[in-house]
Amino acid sequence: MVTTGYHGTSAAEADAILSTRVFKKSASSKEWLGEGIYFYDEYIDAYKWAKDRYGANGAVLHVIIEVDDDEYLDLLDKRTAVYLAEAIDVLEEAGQFTNDPEKNICTLANFLWQVPLESKEVKLLLCGFYKEKKKVPLLIDVRDLRHEMCVRDNEYIKSIQKVEAGDQSV
Repeated sequence: MVTTGYHGTSAAEADAILSTRVFKKSASSKEWLGEGIYFYDEYIDAYKWAKDRYGANGAVLHVIIEVDDDEYLDLLDKRTAVYLAEAIDVLEEAGQFTNDPEKNICTLANFLWQVPLESKEVKLLLCGFYKEKKKVPLLIDVRDLRHEMCVRDNEYIKSIQKVEAGDQSV
């Protein structure tokens, strides 16, 4: 499977990544998709993240990611529901969850990284998170999702380039 992603960062970090071809892994206990390297599937989401965090010093990198089809896990795909339910049961029985949803999703994601899925190692996780806070309680949720990807290691990133101003419309 080959996919594209966008990484928002500072201009200085973007230049360092381009020079070394190495992204630093995110590793806090509240990473939404666990320890790894994060990308958005839409340029605009990476751009907004970089600008919100770094202002005029924000930058966006475009990458090509390649993993085997069976090493990719989409947490929103209904076919993964049984597997996710089993993983949640194991973690719950082990007392790994807290009252903090951000820590819990990180705990679940890190578990998914470590436990092979049908004997295949997961190398790329994808999930959607709501772009905005919920304004009105409804039975359905109509907010837009922002899709994020997390790659386990740099070796799955096959190409990196900086997106220059004017290369994408915002």
